Amino acid sequence: MFDRTFSDESKKNKLVCFVADENEAAEFGAIPIHQDIKVFASLLDDGASISYTPASPERKLYLHIIQNGGAVRVKTSDGREVTLSEGDAALIEKATTVELTGATVVSKKASELVLFDIGA
Repeated sequence: MFDRTFSDESKKNKLVCFVADENEAAEFGAIPIHQDIKVFASLLDDGASISYTPASPERKLYLHIIQNGGAVRVKTSDGREVTLSEGDAALIEKATTVELTGATVVSKKASELVLFDIGA
């Protein structure tokens, strides 16, 4: 059994990997899993941006916005752009880079998200 704690402060305006393939988990201080996946969490302030580059454009990214009143603008390297609100999710394929920007719409809380990077 593995037990890790990731404070809100550690996730503020950056991606924190909390689950990863057993070969990479130690690098991130993440919980190891026997799958080709990384799972990240973040709390984005309004207007704060972070970028994520998957190891290969063949990897699939699944983004879920947690229900806390926030929203996230998503822009991919191929020009696609969308704003996701609390409870929304998106499957992102064939992207070389994804930019995520916090867009608080309902509350003054940071926009909370979970990003899954899944092997092809």
